[in-house]
Amino acid sequence: MEFDLAKFEQEAEDIKTFLANPEAYADPDFPAKSRRLAEINELISLDKERAQMKQNIVDAKELASDPDFAEMAASDIENAEKRL
Repeated sequence: MEFDLAKFEQEAEDIKTFLANPEAYADPDFPAKSRRLAEINELISLDKERAQMKQNIVDAKELASDPDFAEMAASDIENAEKRL
């Protein structure tokens, strides 16, 4: 699943700015915006983890050609693919 990460990062910054306002707690939208920020942070975290797993696969494939690291690389590839 590909999505516009920059859009979510911008929305998170906008919400953080809103929540930093001392009067934000009195705003009726405070609970919803706070929950939304938690959701966005989770999406951003998952996207970063996904990117890391893809990079781990690339790195492990490079190591797979070395006989000393082939077994470890195969295990790393399998684990990263499962996680993805």
